[in-house]
Amino acid sequence: MASSSLSRSSKRKAQVIMPCQLCQGTSPLKRKCIECAILICDNCETNVHGGHQIIDIKDMDFTEPKPKEIKLTKLNTIKTDDLLFTILNDTQLYCLSKTGQTNVIRDFKPLLPKAIHVSDDNIIVSTREIGDAFPLTDHSRRQIVVLHQTGRRRMTVIEYDQHDKRLFSIISSLQMDKMDNVYGVDCVTCNDIGRIVKVVKKSITWIYEGNSDINTEGNPFSPRDLTISQLGNVIVADKLTHSLHILSGEGVLIKFCKMKDINIMFPLSLEINSNGNLWVGCDTNEYSKENAKIHKLDITGC
Repeated sequence: MASSSLSRSSKRKAQVIMPCQLCQGTSPLKRKCIECAILICDNCETNVHGGHQIIDIKDMDFTEPKPKEIKLTKLNTIKTDDLLFTILNDTQLYCLSKTGQTNVIRDFKPLLPKAIHVSDDNIIVSTREIGDAFPLTDHSRRQIVVLHQTGRRRMTVIEYDQHDKRLFSIISSLQMDKMDNVYGVDCVTCNDIGRIVKVVKKSITWIYEGNSDINTEGNPFSPRDLTISQLGNVIVADKLTHSLHILSGEGVLIKFCKMKDINIMFPLSLEINSNGNLWVGCDTNEYSKENAKIHKLDITGC
């Protein structure tokens, strides 16, 4: 009886012909358009891509690129869940898409972007000049830049008050509330001693520099991050005292939380998620990495 099965020796491997990435035709791929980053056939090179930079497919480097280590300074997400980030000593604001593609959203040259915050309608970025952050000079540029949600169009630049006096030293972290008021961590020394400022229409309406019952000469106010609660209060991470300061929208201290009592040390970064949970990222000291943890907290009444 004849068998319908094929012997192992008679099996053949099929090859799939990759179509031209422009016309989708099956003509052989012989070129790559550098400007469009696609593989094309001879027809498309002649009829469509004239004037573009083209290389022969034989000259392409198919070796897998080695991962490049970069030092990120800030991260944030936008409505599309794409990731915005800045790189140390780089003038550009980048966007990493969910597909893994990286694009430049904006180049702040000759300034360096530092803090990033994304609101419903805007991207807010703090910037400073290239070079040493301190001491400040007449040539220092310390700004908060409000961009359209796409990042392409600049809406507002906040740098000086109505008397042409500089408003900030270095804004290392910032938030915007529902009324479009900006809150920032303003570092005033090179060792991260700082203050909290509230900016309304290019003017500082209040400044919080810590509390004398909490912050002493030995443990000065060292704010590293802030976030805004669902009730509109400002929660500040004070690294050196291992604590959180909770302020009203008017800058009044409502509550002081000793995080060391629940084994949360060196609070460095804060974020409140859509469920109202407070996430606290921690730093380490120079002797140990034991406390480099992320904590998820339930918060009520603030």
